[in-house]
Parts: sequence; C-alpha cells; structure tokens
Amino acid sequence: MHDETHARTSVTEVTLPASLTAPLPEDASPLDVAARTAATTALGVDGVHHLGGVVERAADQLRSRLGRSATTVGVQVDDTDGILEVRVSLVVTYPERVSAVADEVRAQVAHAVGQLAALPVRVDVHVTDVHGPFDDAPSAPATADPVLAGSATADAATESAS
Repeated sequence: MHDETHARTSVTEVTLPASLTAPLPEDASPLDVAARTAATTALGVDGVHHLGGVVERAADQLRSRLGRSATTVGVQVDDTDGILEVRVSLVVTYPERVSAVADEVRAQVAHAVGQLAALPVRVDVHVTDVHGPFDDAPSAPATADPVLAGSATADAATESAS
C-alpha cells in the first residue's frame, strides 16, 4: 500500500545565518532555546525569504560587528501568564500566498516549540514585506552595511524629493 503523504514529502536545504548555527551557551535560558527553535523552524517553511525586517537585521549585524551577542532576529518569545507567546516577523517570497505561508509558519513553529515547553504555545506571525523579482537587490538586507544602507536610503529620499 502506497502512503500518499510520504510520496509528496521533500527535503529543502535551508541556509541558516551564523547566529542560528553557533552553539547556544550552556546557560541559555529556555526562552532563548525556544526562540532559536522558532527561527530555525520558520526559515524551513517554503515561502519564507528571511526573518525580521530591514531595521532588525541591520541592528543585529551592527551588534555582531561590535562583538556583542546577536539576537534571534525576527523572533521574540515571552512567558506570559503561563502561555509561551512567540512572535515571528518575516518576509514572504513572491509569488507565495502570504496567508498560506503565515498559516504554515504558525503551525510549524507552534508544533516545534510545543515539543520543548510544558506550556501552551501561542504564535503570532507578522509579515513585514514580500520579496520578489521586482526588488532591486535580492540580498540587500543580509549583506548591506547598516550604516551605509541608512545613508543610501536617506540619499535616495533626498534625490527623489528634488
């Protein structure tokens, strides 16, 4: 007998940022572990281009360059009244349906984090942008110098106002 669910299963290789592949410190809090798990899980969902918005990613790169610990960009986890609240901020890849990607991220993250915690898990997904062929620089948030990116944006705004 052929199992249909296994027939459609595929493995998608995901390139994780260094902040998600470096080992967690031994004294990492359960919330840090949950945030790392949520980020890794969300990045594995088809249609997720990257986590966090431009500002979050630039701030994280700046912290890393200054030798400060990087955060789990795009993910925040809090323990509120006995409920583990996970907030995931992400950019969807065009032409994926935004609602379908958000629903899949919500389901996958809730399942993954739920395996770690003895608490109920609530996941909120915020889609901050859609990335597609219409974007000039496909990797700009990942490679841009945060200081230069900010001044380039200001220069572009000044030129367009002229």
